[in-house]
Amino acid sequence: FFMKLFSTPPVLSGKKNKKRKKLLKAQRKALKRADHPFESDKAADCRGVVLSNRAYLSVLSEVYSRDPLETGGIFFGNVKNGVWYVAEASDPGVYTLHTRAHHEMDNNYHNHIYPVLSRLYQHGLCLLGLWHRHPGSLDTFSSDDGRTNHSFAEVIGNGAVSMLVNLDPTARLTCYYLSKNG
Repeated sequence: FFMKLFSTPPVLSGKKNKKRKKLLKAQRKALKRADHPFESDKAADCRGVVLSNRAYLSVLSEVYSRDPLETGGIFFGNVKNGVWYVAEASDPGVYTLHTRAHHEMDNNYHNHIYPVLSRLYQHGLCLLGLWHRHPGSLDTFSSDDGRTNHSFAEVIGNGAVSMLVNLDPTARLTCYYLSKNG
């Protein structure tokens, strides 16, 4: 629950007011969501996927914290020369659902965390796709997974990377690429 404290900034007088207006203008410019596009103009069909150590550990941390339930998150990064570099992997968010056969992520959380993480990188980040854990040894997509992957590929505009994480019988990550045409 968030309470709105001000609808407009408090008014200051003289030089302080001018400094405040200048600071607020600079902050608004830095926080524009347009600076964090969903797609990378440089993105091409995927020739490979590279996970940063941070992304890899984020995925494993979430998977083991929810064991034995299904969970997932979003991939953020950049594309260069057809290689999709995953810099960040999110958790599913705050308001989520986890069962042995299904999970639902918190879209509001991801809309918030995307520009927050992107500001940490010199060239920003792009939405690259998603990951999720299937309990047991199922390492193929369900029909729900297929629809989700397709919608991500459409939204991103360049296709999407989708990774399945399994722990049984041995731990493994299986990465797929879905082109923008399906």
